[in-house]
Amino acid sequence: MSDEHCPFTWSDAFARGLFSTGRISLVTCLTCFVLGCLLTWRLIAPDASIFADGTPGRWAESPRDFQAFATASAIGLANRSEGPPRIVIAGTSLILAAFGSPERTQEVLQRDTGHPVEVAVLAAGANTLLHSFALLDMSFKTSGGIAILGINELTLGVSPHDQDVMIERSPLGFSSMPARALARTALGSRQRIEAFGPFDALRFYAARLRSYARNVRSGRQFEAQTKFPFEREPEGPLPDLSAKAWSTRTIEDDADFMATTETALAELDAIITHFESRSDVALVLMLDPLNLATLKDRRTLEALQQARERLEQLARRRGIRLSDALRNAPIKPAQFIDYGHIASETARNQLRHALSAEIAPLLGDQPE
Repeated sequence: MSDEHCPFTWSDAFARGLFSTGRISLVTCLTCFVLGCLLTWRLIAPDASIFADGTPGRWAESPRDFQAFATASAIGLANRSEGPPRIVIAGTSLILAAFGSPERTQEVLQRDTGHPVEVAVLAAGANTLLHSFALLDMSFKTSGGIAILGINELTLGVSPHDQDVMIERSPLGFSSMPARALARTALGSRQRIEAFGPFDALRFYAARLRSYARNVRSGRQFEAQTKFPFEREPEGPLPDLSAKAWSTRTIEDDADFMATTETALAELDAIITHFESRSDVALVLMLDPLNLATLKDRRTLEALQQARERLEQLARRRGIRLSDALRNAPIKPAQFIDYGHIASETARNQLRHALSAEIAPLLGDQPE
């Protein structure tokens, strides 16, 4: 069939518009370009985002797509300046497992402190310190509050290379200039697309296009499932999942671990500096709960103790609160599934009460 009888499509017009001076082709190419720019802006600009209501809609791949839920929640907070004091808790999957439902955590904090508060838990398994930094920075764009940054000695020892891999595999759905700058200086980020920049944010949506299409076709919209699927209610026995996981938390190379810890502490120092400029944001460093029954190796214990001492030194030098409220809560080893993930709603309630006691002084006197 000759070209003159082939159906003329928009893609043909766009392609020809790139190399042709024909009026129709040029107009089509320009229209597609403008529409593409508008769509891109709609996806990654917080004040125009499709996540402005704080929910991921049909973009979440599953009830445990916590990167999508954290992204949407942070953007939702950035689009609201009114409301009660906000408490935003960021960290890894240890923080997510520790607090679970933000609604339940908010309920406990309100009852314990006597203050109306809004609680957001922005945590995911692939989060690095830089993910947490970007999420906290976005959450407090338009309003102040209390920023809780969950950290622990084990994840401080994640190497810059591994952090870079985690950032590349788990982009957030918005750009963050402070996190972008810190990734460049602290990690010397080696990604082809700059970490936490606008093109990096587009990868978040590109990775979810198929699941988005499936969700649109089925009319499905996921809600976050923060409990592990195998948890028993109210407090039944857990399956024996811990033996293999518990035996893997060892540190083989002390020198390498401490070197990477120093890199993480430099990142943390920069994060503290950033929030020092926000008089309306109180930053609290909070040690994640750990299952000490899993950490019996002498070399591992010594390395973790060194990391803890360096962390405490940093907190003292910067005059910032390093809270061990979660670490000291009376959690039983059987309430963990491994070195630090809680799988017990009873234990979570203990941690929520511990958090309430920690932040109550920051909220001031109870309202009359």
